[in-house]
Amino acid sequence: LLDVSRNPLGVSGANHLGTALVDNRSLTHLNINSASVGINGLRSMFSALMINPCVSVLFAIGNVGPAAAEEMKRRLAGNTTVREVHLFEQAGWFNPNFGRVFETVSEAASEGAGTERSQRSQRSERSERSERSERSAGRSERSEQSA
Repeated sequence: LLDVSRNPLGVSGANHLGTALVDNRSLTHLNINSASVGINGLRSMFSALMINPCVSVLFAIGNVGPAAAEEMKRRLAGNTTVREVHLFEQAGWFNPNFGRVFETVSEAASEGAGTERSQRSQRSERSERSERSERSAGRSERSEQSA
């Protein structure tokens, strides 16, 4: 565990830490809570985490606003070693790709995009099934009433 929380790292410090993470093979948990790294610092850190095979938990609460959450999730879409990221106190993000093996970075990125498309498709299918069953139930009631 490396805990540099509440230290004013800023973007420059995050960049240096990111550079160190590229070669590090022992750190598993990193805490940069309230380290003033901002969105650009997190981008640097997340790029390093795409290469680092060891860090599985990142605490980064108090560095960015809610608008950055989706971008950060997209940046880690193909990552298979980071298990959880905590950007906000309310909830952590748990990586659905944790432990998966991708052949290429492009496969990982397309898998991340495919996962989102697949989830939207599944929601759409569930909605259609629900509507069909409601229509079917309505027809059954009407046929029972007429009988």
